[in-house]
Amino acid sequence: MGFDQITVATDLSARSDRAVARALALSREHGAPLRIIHVQDADLPEDVAEAFRARARAAVEARLGDVAKEAQVT
Repeated sequence: MGFDQITVATDLSARSDRAVARALALSREHGAPLRIIHVQDADLPEDVAEAFRARARAAVEARLGDVAKEAQVT
């Protein structure tokens, strides 16, 4: 059984790294694109929301390298 896409949610905490690592492994194993979701409050002012989105994206990208190494995924 293959997957069309792997989706994982993260709160950007260290404890969510295990779920992200597993999602990365499944993504590699099945050749499926990985989608990482982080939710923020929709009622934030747009400038604050955009700043949060940029910081969240940077945090996810920075953490992926560490998580991928720990999961032995390259």
